[in-house]
Amino acid sequence: MRSDPKAPMEDLNFILIDRSGALVSEWTRAFTEHIQDRALRARFTPLTLHSGALADLDAAHKQFDCVVSPANSYGRLDGGKPLSRSPTMFRSEMTALLTRFSQPTFFYPILRFDQAISDALSPTDPHLPTQLAQSLLYDRWKGYAPPGTCTLLSLADTSCTPNAHGCAYIALCPTMRVPQDATWDREVVYNTMWALLVELEKHNRQAVASGSRESSISNVHDGISGGASDGTLTKELHSESPCTPIRTVLMTGFGTGTGKLSAARCAQQMALAVEHFADACAHPRKWSALEWDDAFSYADEVKLTHTL
Repeated sequence: MRSDPKAPMEDLNFILIDRSGALVSEWTRAFTEHIQDRALRARFTPLTLHSGALADLDAAHKQFDCVVSPANSYGRLDGGKPLSRSPTMFRSEMTALLTRFSQPTFFYPILRFDQAISDALSPTDPHLPTQLAQSLLYDRWKGYAPPGTCTLLSLADTSCTPNAHGCAYIALCPTMRVPQDATWDREVVYNTMWALLVELEKHNRQAVASGSRESSISNVHDGISGGASDGTLTKELHSESPCTPIRTVLMTGFGTGTGKLSAARCAQQMALAVEHFADACAHPRKWSALEWDDAFSYADEVKLTHTL
């Protein structure tokens, strides 16, 4: 199934990181297998980051516009660690967490990426990203974002920006309600990757429109600057802050930590979502009136990953 990357994908680049070489190898294999267009494939760079700390990224990949949080539905970006500063509450939350996991020493390392996000973007207050995320998720989803969805959190006008990575957005992409085995959810990676791509494409369209709007505002302002004005028109035109485009996205795999999904299933479903999304962008008439034969063809491709 051949797809030609169109504008929504042309300006996006992804840095795919993992602490082990297994997922990096599977990404390379899956993207080569499923994404036929080399230019599109080249926009995804798999890297091994053993420490998991964003500060240890090499200089060429240290800057990104958006980072993806692949964890839970409630916006907790604490790496599975209790947020309570009170010793009593801390012990209570810790006990509640540990009773849910038979291997607590395994639990914390695999949830560390969300903590790495918080530490990197808000080193003086690592609880702030969680507070921002939960506030947005309540506004958008009443506090619970279903697995397989994507919600973009802007860091503008918060103490998280500026930061060392130039990151302006966190993409909240839960793959599970709470930290747990997600192997039963056979297409959650595909669904989550698709939701991420849709949200990025939508955001960048809005950013382009916002930029055009700002240009028009500037022209209008120049036209009225010589005359008398009480500022009402200017205030009305600037009532909405423009959003900035997302060009580089940093992300890990989906569900390969606590979720226990295999590297192969994760990589295959991510690659298929990218290929299918690019195909949808390239062929709007087809995808806006999809026939059953095509629908089953796409579904069958994803179904082949269920047993991986």
